[in-house]
Amino acid sequence: MSRGITRRDFFQHSGLAATGMAGLASFGSAAPIQRPPSETVGIGLIGCGGRGIAVLQEMLRGGAECVAVADPDDQHADEAVQKVLARGQVRPPATYRDFRKVLEHGDVDAVIVATPDHWHALCSIYAAMAEKDVYLEKPVSHNVREGRAIVRAGQKNNRIIMVGTQQRSSEHFIKAKAYLDSGRLGKICLCKAWRSIHRKHLGYPPDEPPPAHVDYDLWLGPAPKRPFNRNRFHYEWRWFWDYGGGKQVDWGIHLIDVIHWYMNVRAPLAVASIGGKRILLENTETPDTQVTIFEYPGFTCLWEHRMGNALNIHGLDVGVAFYGENGTLVINRSGWRVYPEGERI
Repeated sequence: MSRGITRRDFFQHSGLAATGMAGLASFGSAAPIQRPPSETVGIGLIGCGGRGIAVLQEMLRGGAECVAVADPDDQHADEAVQKVLARGQVRPPATYRDFRKVLEHGDVDAVIVATPDHWHALCSIYAAMAEKDVYLEKPVSHNVREGRAIVRAGQKNNRIIMVGTQQRSSEHFIKAKAYLDSGRLGKICLCKAWRSIHRKHLGYPPDEPPPAHVDYDLWLGPAPKRPFNRNRFHYEWRWFWDYGGGKQVDWGIHLIDVIHWYMNVRAPLAVASIGGKRILLENTETPDTQVTIFEYPGFTCLWEHRMGNALNIHGLDVGVAFYGENGTLVINRSGWRVYPEGERI
């Protein structure tokens, strides 16, 4: 009898524990690598939310030193400092609201840009101009034009700009690509990426004054002037067009990047998308339900997300599938499996 892929199936197939983002929490107690001062990389953290702090802790574990942090929310900056000191760093990093102050530090060699998406371009371009290398959280930018400007700034100033698409460094993703490259799946006709969750409704909270510990005008930055609303702020900003691009950009970036990597393509020939607010009762803007079709030479790619219905695809709430004439390869951060064409799921 056919059945879907379970977490156990994935672990047995790949022989690996979960990797990537899921493993970040385990690094908190690991001893940092000790390096002499002349070899220590000075890091500036721009954007001190949960993701920024997680990436910073990885760099500290690798032997870097956090020199300075910046966030329009003083509480976020203070939390980052406490995390740094808890890792055993003796010198506390300097704290600022304005990220440009971080770039003025001569001992900052590289910066982490983990701001909301609408700040990615300015932070990265200014950093490149200040001769700092950049670790940039995905997505690269709020829109295509800004992304191209970031690339040009890195090239012009001879700076490294690395984007946080971590799956490309994961051993089981590398092994699965080798399997696909072997040709055993035959010709690939369709690639599919998806995310299905059932999250709570955020509701319709009223606009209100911003918290005293937040420079809200600075947080808005290049985005349009809007009244403060808790649903437009920390984490939930992803669901407003001024700052992000919804679940397709939040999660789809990682998964569609895998498709580009495995299929050796750079960009689609055409894109069509449809979706909307179908279930969630809240003042957010981006679709809670969306399907996007990407046309590439020789194959079609389908993205799907549902934020009000959590029925899995191939037994997974998040994943990528490659449908070939001889079988189907299904993968996510827990592992991968191949279904021969004769096996029905």
